[in-house]
Amino acid sequence: MKKSTEIEIFTAIGIILFFAASFFFRSQIKIWIGKEIAIYGLILIFLISALLEFLPQYISPHMLLLQSVLLGVSLTKISGIVIIGSIVGSIVGFEIGKKFGKRVVRNLTSQKNYKKIKEKTEKHGKWVMALAAVSPLPYIPLVFGSLEIKRKEFIYYGVIPRTIGLIIFAMVMYFV
Repeated sequence: MKKSTEIEIFTAIGIILFFAASFFFRSQIKIWIGKEIAIYGLILIFLISALLEFLPQYISPHMLLLQSVLLGVSLTKISGIVIIGSIVGSIVGFEIGKKFGKRVVRNLTSQKNYKKIKEKTEKHGKWVMALAAVSPLPYIPLVFGSLEIKRKEFIYYGVIPRTIGLIIFAMVMYFV
């Protein structure tokens, strides 16, 4: 197995274990989170949300939103912060992908995955971005930037659908 694949697997397992542990120790974590948010404010949540969009991985800000609500953070307060962080992370990732292109993306993902994304994007165009933005498929702005997609198209078919998806997710959580 490739070294990058092993790292991805261990990272995914670590994240799953973290979310499972946070579910079982929810009451203790609620107290700790409340203190940390009071001390550090919502800036930390903004940064985590931006990093979740910027870094190529399978965990999205949706999970941060869900986890925060499960731990007792106000949905209305956290939704706006997560959405703004998602927008900033998406745009930064796209711009880095656009500027440094394939070189950065090749270091972060396998050549096979990069080719697959490129072929699908070339074949189906901007709709691949929109589908990735609103579905559980990996949404990787860094890769979209390296594919020479225009900024305007990225905003319309990447950032806006992602934002709408997060808003809908928050609304569903509010009513459930």
